[in-house]
Amino acid sequence: MKRRAEALLERLSREGTRVGVPAPVVVEYLAGVGQASQAKQFELLNEKFEIHPVDDRAVRLAGEIERRRQASRKKQHQGGVPQRCAKMDVLILSVAIVSGAKEVFTDNVKEFRKLAENRITVSDLPDAPPVQINIPWTGAFYEVGVRRSE
Repeated sequence: MKRRAEALLERLSREGTRVGVPAPVVVEYLAGVGQASQAKQFELLNEKFEIHPVDDRAVRLAGEIERRRQASRKKQHQGGVPQRCAKMDVLILSVAIVSGAKEVFTDNVKEFRKLAENRITVSDLPDAPPVQINIPWTGAFYEVGVRRSE
């Protein structure tokens, strides 16, 4: 997934597209970074992206979406994503909607589309381009395109 996200960010940067990141996504990212480098990583994120906060509008919308999600889950007796992950997804989606985002990219398209109820376009992360590697062979090098799924 990381390589697919990087490919998307490279494309959006080339296109001159402003990229907003909901604060809950920053939380998820920083949770995976060592404590010593968290401040530096946050600074870098803040320089490159618009970090959108969880404000009162996002909280109210998240409450509405979460209520509907829970009611739907009870009716259908379905599992789906773990409860704590679903609540974070609801916050992410709510922040994106109230921030005026046109599109949300995720590797959890099915769940996000269900939660979004057509309020925002939800798209899958694009495939990452092939990784170019050089393989030594009898004194020569050959470029070989290798697709890796992440």
